[in-house]
Amino acid sequence: MKSFILTFALLLVSETMAHIINVPANYATIQDGINAAVKGETVLVAEGIHVENINYENKVVSVASDDFTSQDTLMLYS
Repeated sequence: MKSFILTFALLLVSETMAHIINVPANYATIQDGINAAVKGETVLVAEGIHVENINYENKVVSVASDDFTSQDTLMLYS
């Protein structure tokens, strides 16, 4: 019974832990990161110019710049 509870707890924790996918460290493009992401994950995009047409494919994922993690209050948009 203890092993069942431990197995269930580990599965529950692994299902609730969202991962961060780094672009371009893990995937070359933002779209590649979105394609690889599963529900609840974040695609974190490094500084730079990224010219892409993005399709979220009805996925529930977040896409953010690395300013999101640095909490930089100065963000410039063009």
